[in-house]
Amino acid sequence: MRLSPVRHCAILVILIGVTLAVEVPFTPGLQTFILDMHNEMREKQHGSNMNELEWDDTLAQEALDWISSCTFEHQMKGRGENLAFNTDESSNEELITKSMDDWYSEIQYFRYGNKSCSQDCHFSQLVWADTRKVGCAMVRCPAFHVPWDPATTIPNAWYIGCFYDPKGNDYGVFPWLKGKPCSHCLKGQTCSLQGLCHGEGVIPCVNIESTDHCNYWYEVKECDTNPKFMHKFCRKSCKLCTPEPGEEGEGEHSEPCEDMSKYAQMRHNGRLACEIWKENNQCETNPFLRTACKKTCGFC
Repeated sequence: MRLSPVRHCAILVILIGVTLAVEVPFTPGLQTFILDMHNEMREKQHGSNMNELEWDDTLAQEALDWISSCTFEHQMKGRGENLAFNTDESSNEELITKSMDDWYSEIQYFRYGNKSCSQDCHFSQLVWADTRKVGCAMVRCPAFHVPWDPATTIPNAWYIGCFYDPKGNDYGVFPWLKGKPCSHCLKGQTCSLQGLCHGEGVIPCVNIESTDHCNYWYEVKECDTNPKFMHKFCRKSCKLCTPEPGEEGEGEHSEPCEDMSKYAQMRHNGRLACEIWKENNQCETNPFLRTACKKTCGFC
């Protein structure tokens, strides 16, 4: 029997419909649940600049729009992203916990000193200190797709996506700073009971790295060639801010006219290194000496 055009269209709509994602609402209780898990994992790192995460509805909607495709792949458009899927018929709390634990378990691939992870980097996004906001979404996918096996469709998959802002996993940057919790919070932030930096805050006009190092890197143009690191750790030397009242005493012109580097105090045959470097005409050719030997070289 030949189908009429109207009936054929109706069947086509039904067939298409069964492949669409079904949103699993992130109730206020589930929002609090996953937010608390994030901040508990961040607390474990004992970072001196670790921000407390807050829920963000805009990020949650972006995550929902993305994962509704029911395809396991990252968007890669300026947001931090953690994704997971599961085919268990467990409660949402159990599935969220399993996903979060799987992300955190990737700590085994992370090396703080190398500022990198050897495999997946879900863990480092979880604990990226500068990140302040997170929004997550969940869907049920009648037909779920994974790019590593395009011929296979996974039925009835639970799929979660969390988007983060600012995003983490910047190459060559420490995900958090070690030290006393909250000792490197931004100005205006308070310290939560968990030892996390709470609130927006203002980035202070200081160098987190040593001034002589930051000034040297400034001289060799690192502010332009390595901005992610320099704009975070050497803001003052890169002239990215104006000192507020009370900070003027830390300005360049108020620093003592002394040779600043520990290397400048080294001696060779009884003579200071700065004196030797000056005699070898290093003052004008080596930007490092503008701070390391500024007195000997006559830069102050």
